[in-house]
Amino acid sequence: MSNLEKTPFQLKFTAKSLHRQAKKAQKDENVEKIRLKRALQQGNNDGTRIYSTPRTQSERRLSRSTCSALRVS
Repeated sequence: MSNLEKTPFQLKFTAKSLHRQAKKAQKDENVEKIRLKRALQQGNNDGTRIYSTPRTQSERRLSRSTCSALRVS
């Protein structure tokens, strides 16, 4: 098999992999939102502080990774 024949397969494989990564990042972002929401509903101020500060940073990171993975694919 020449490189020219392998290229379409590699591109399809990479696209599927990037879509999986984007889905996982979206799921992780939703989990972070749910944790914060639960802490707020339970009146857990310490938990809210813990989840809110890293949440915004991790949520931004996950959102960027989702967008970049979809853009590349």
